[in-house]
Amino acid sequence: MSGDKHTSLRTRIARGRGKVRTLAAPLAAVVVVLGIVAVLFVSGAAGPGLGAAIQPTPPPAGATGTSYAQEKATIVARDSATLTAMPPSTQPTPTYPTGIFQTHQSPVGNSIFSVMTEYEGPLGSQWVFVYAGTAWTDFPNTGNGALMVYITNKGHSTFDAPDGSSWLNITAINGTVLQLQSDKSKSLTFDLATDTFGG
Repeated sequence: MSGDKHTSLRTRIARGRGKVRTLAAPLAAVVVVLGIVAVLFVSGAAGPGLGAAIQPTPPPAGATGTSYAQEKATIVARDSATLTAMPPSTQPTPTYPTGIFQTHQSPVGNSIFSVMTEYEGPLGSQWVFVYAGTAWTDFPNTGNGALMVYITNKGHSTFDAPDGSSWLNITAINGTVLQLQSDKSKSLTFDLATDTFGG
């Protein structure tokens, strides 16, 4: 009976040792594989998925130090030159009606200048607005026949008629010369190119 117990115990121990031996080989293989992976990871030889992933990416050739600054300056200069060479955005030129119009709309107020007629049209590369009427010195009692000439981008000027009239009216345009009528003259002209009256 006692011998059977000892035999049974020995059998169990032998079986346990066999199991340990059976597990030892796979465990050793796993340890070896993990060791290889660790070595490859540290050395960076495991490819882009492991150690190489943590390696700093080397800068492209010619993009380090002084040469990088020079490349950047070259690119900036090139882009600036491209922008400078681009044509400026063109703004649409405002268009106005051309001709002689009956109007009483004064650009400065009727108590300063009362309008009878207006001419609008081109004058060289500019656009001109000419208002004919009365320039008041004492509204509404005393005033002179006059023209108020407004040129885009230049402002306006007032020209008193030389005939001592109290009002002017535009009747026609010939080139740059306005044909005028007043309460004193039936034939009076004004040259927009020279800003001078004529008979």
